[in-house]
Amino acid sequence: MMTEESLLANINSMKRDAALCNKKAGFGVVPFSKYQSAQKHNFPKHKFKPKETWEKMHERHRLEILDIIIAMNQAGYSQTEAARELEMSARHLNNYVIRNKINWLVKKR
Repeated sequence: MMTEESLLANINSMKRDAALCNKKAGFGVVPFSKYQSAQKHNFPKHKFKPKETWEKMHERHRLEILDIIIAMNQAGYSQTEAARELEMSARHLNNYVIRNKINWLVKKR
């Protein structure tokens, strides 16, 4: 069972990783020309092979989200508190919980 501190540290590291990926990918940066993004990467032809397939990336991402939400449920968060920590709407989290048939332990009104 994860403690609240380790859970918050895990969430903050995921946010940091996402920000770093966005920075490396150049999101939010206006290119000088419409061809700059294509010229930025010099991948050798036919030698670049991804480590994961698209389906495996989606499945891994889905399982990571599910693990975080289940850990927050077991740590005693209400859905409202969990949504606030994950910076998402409570309605979105509630729909996710219902779709994945998660029995939420703490119900505060």
